[in-house]
Amino acid sequence: MSKEVIPIGCDHPAFHLKEELKKYLIELGFEPLDLGTFSTERVDYPVYALSVADKVSKGKYKRGIVLCKTGVGVSIVANKFPGIRAGLVTNVEVAELTKKHNNTNILALGAGFTSAEDAKKIVKTWLFTEPETTVTRHTKRVEQISTIEKHLIEGKHTEKTSELISSAVLNDTQGNNVKISASLMCANQMSLLDDVRKLIEAGIDLFHIDIIDGLFAQNISLSVDHVASLRLHTHLPIDVHLMVKNPRPYIPRLAEVGADVVIVHAESDAENLSATLNEIKERGMKPGLAVEVDTPLERIYPFIDKVSLVMFMAVHTGFKGSQFIPSVLEKIREFNSYKQQKNLPVSIMVDGSIGPRVLPHLYSAGARIFVGGTSGLFKDGTFKQNIEQMKSFCYEEMPE
Repeated sequence: MSKEVIPIGCDHPAFHLKEELKKYLIELGFEPLDLGTFSTERVDYPVYALSVADKVSKGKYKRGIVLCKTGVGVSIVANKFPGIRAGLVTNVEVAELTKKHNNTNILALGAGFTSAEDAKKIVKTWLFTEPETTVTRHTKRVEQISTIEKHLIEGKHTEKTSELISSAVLNDTQGNNVKISASLMCANQMSLLDDVRKLIEAGIDLFHIDIIDGLFAQNISLSVDHVASLRLHTHLPIDVHLMVKNPRPYIPRLAEVGADVVIVHAESDAENLSATLNEIKERGMKPGLAVEVDTPLERIYPFIDKVSLVMFMAVHTGFKGSQFIPSVLEKIREFNSYKQQKNLPVSIMVDGSIGPRVLPHLYSAGARIFVGGTSGLFKDGTFKQNIEQMKSFCYEEMPE
């Protein structure tokens, strides 16, 4: 059986450590491929990190080792190459974790800060530790790294970053984590950009944009142009709530300007609802269904396998500042039970008059994403204080 070849490269401060590691690799049963440098004469580390990373990136070798005085420079160079996951390792524990959790394929070492004895222990641990491919959270994160890299190579980084973030946000709501989506209809329209910047700084999770056609509902409305403008200022997910009779004409433009989630009403365009949800997904966005207070859940069940999110209206649609309707709680509980029985990866969102008094009850019922309006977010206090308060109230027991 042929020995695995391990390409190894370094600059002049790491020359002596590289020579020690070459001998040690042979002891461990590997065949080192020395790519330089070959003396202590001053050289530039990028050249030697490149030599190793290029060969691993092209699939000529499974993994490699790079060294410089700190290990930082060579790891930066290596990580410029497609498919490379280089990790700077300083001890045995990190060596083990960087393989288990990150599945690194290039080991970076700092010769000026790592003794030969410690370096050998690190190399042995790194080479003989297997990635935890059966642990979903680790494999998912490595896949996300690959996705980011793919989009960078394709020149789609700007348009795809928010898509990746939105997937992470929705996935994060399948457990106990709470997310707040800022309803920009409730922001100060005269200083909207200023509010957006403050919300981002305060740690908002998503932005919520209501588009109303004046037929399905009547109120002030934002537009597709607001989505386009918002996308210029953030990679955070943007969910668009279409309160319109016919949502289909909006979908191509929303995809073009960078919407992440498009929520249509179960009560709108009933004959074409399935096709509408399919088109949202086909255009790279996540489909969501909004449910009116009086709409039975049976109305949405035929479409549930097509959506990533169900948004329950806790007020009558389109009226900012309306009173919370308590009957929505039982509807959310019923849907959450159905969701758990069917093991559905569907996030539960609530919109309408969501303040401290109702948040613990909504959370207990199963909701995890809350649209922040005038009752919870756009009120007295800073955005940071109000976001933290909304989240903290979800975990508190409130009197009936």
